[in-house]
Amino acid sequence: MANYILEEYSNDDEIETFFSDLLNHGCQSGMITTLIYYYDTHKFYDEFYDEIEEIRDDLEESLGEVIKVKGDLKNFYAWLGFEEMTRTIADELGLEI
Repeated sequence: MANYILEEYSNDDEIETFFSDLLNHGCQSGMITTLIYYYDTHKFYDEFYDEIEEIRDDLEESLGEVIKVKGDLKNFYAWLGFEEMTRTIADELGLEI
């Protein structure tokens, strides 16, 4: 995640805009070019399954309910995992988005 951001964006303004755009519009916007097609989101899900499951468990615990999957399961959770990690990094950087 951090490597993706550092490779794609070169200055603080671009990085902050990236976080704002992703957290407001999500992966479904198509802005994460490596997570557009099912082939890629399925590969991402399989590679980061354990981390995504931890994120899912934490979210369900904080929400007090089970997350309802919409559409393709692996695609849904790949996007959820990427977006939540982005939110975590933004929080750690102190970005107010």
